[in-house]
Amino acid sequence: MRALAVQGDLAGPGAVQRLTDAIRQALGPVDILATCAAIADPGYRNAWELAAGSWERMIGVNLNGVYYCCAAVLPGMLSRGWGRIVNIASTSGISGGTSGAHYAASKGGVIALSKALARELAPRGITVNVVAPSKIDTEMFRSVTGAEERAATIRRIPVGRLGRPEEIAEAVAYFAGAESGYTTGQVLVVSGGY
Repeated sequence: MRALAVQGDLAGPGAVQRLTDAIRQALGPVDILATCAAIADPGYRNAWELAAGSWERMIGVNLNGVYYCCAAVLPGMLSRGWGRIVNIASTSGISGGTSGAHYAASKGGVIALSKALARELAPRGITVNVVAPSKIDTEMFRSVTGAEERAATIRRIPVGRLGRPEEIAEAVAYFAGAESGYTTGQVLVVSGGY
């Protein structure tokens, strides 16, 4: 397996196009796209007192970035008549969550976008699905929660622990596989029952 790290700001379509061009040049056509764009807002207090620009930045990275990535790879997938797109959202996009109104709106948008794309692309051999994690032990989660808040959160999770990134990867791997060709437009919640 080969990998390539390419840095760019997903909030801009030009940067995303440069990223995908570099990937295609180094690794070949993109048949599977897994998006996991996400930023958090550690300073969030409430929906009516957002820091200047935080709504735009959150939507720009978390939602627009997903759209730009999909749009960049779809022409190739359409020409080959096959593709898998797996977008990472969040349970916040379903429930409103606890990570801020702008975060919930961005992740809810990812779910709606994915369902719309799934409907449009299914006849063309391309599936689009969503993995919606909650309370995963990541650097981003730790950056917006203190130790006390993490412990309280763990007490509310029925399985009694935070999720692991590898568990999200397993869900993505299912949707990315050839055997998932009859599954599209779905949201798989990976939350430990939270």
